Amino acid sequence: MTQMLSRRSFLKLSSTAAAVAGFSSIPGTLGAMDDIKKHYKGTTKFTPSICEMCTSSCTIEARVEDGKGMFIRGNPKDKSRGGKVCARGSAGFNQLYDPQRLVKPIMRVGERGEGKWKEVSWDEAYTFIAKKLDEIKQKHGAHTVAFTARSGWTKTWFHNLAQAYGSHNLFGHEATCPLAYGMAAKDVYNHGSIGRDFAKAKYIINMGHNVFEGIVISYAR
Repeated sequence: MTQMLSRRSFLKLSSTAAAVAGFSSIPGTLGAMDDIKKHYKGTTKFTPSICEMCTSSCTIEARVEDGKGMFIRGNPKDKSRGGKVCARGSAGFNQLYDPQRLVKPIMRVGERGEGKWKEVSWDEAYTFIAKKLDEIKQKHGAHTVAFTARSGWTKTWFHNLAQAYGSHNLFGHEATCPLAYGMAAKDVYNHGSIGRDFAKAKYIINMGHNVFEGIVISYAR
């Protein structure tokens, strides 16, 4: 006898079939994980650290296998960020192991645009930079040179360098990112920093920034 299948029954059967199909792959996946653990004889540990992929400096844990960093996750003990890390933070090791990452100074030996370079020592690189900076200072003045640095200790180093050189032109990440926001918040709310209580917000108006792409992951969660 042919039985008519209602829309509700069809949806129930479809959901059940999808669930069965999904769970059917779990034993194989778990088995593969067991095989990896069985054959891997090295040492694995999670080392707490700080992410430097942006200025939020989220707490992270790095999975280290035989002394080599392999994977980055959020620190589960950090409740303020939900124990998670954004996609940018989890890609930290990609930057570390990038085959095109510069680990030694290089100097152009051909014409600009030819792509011809040679490796030089740090002493040779610093001597060349100092010579060029001195030439510019003598010819045009120290005020014609601008120094830029990222946040953190490098900003302090470049600040000291700029002062010693005689230039007041120093800018960093703050000049192009949070400085304008901080100045506006100071004028409007008399405080340079404002917390975002997204969890209790009824409406969110966001312009020019995708909170789900990175920065403080707790906002996205």
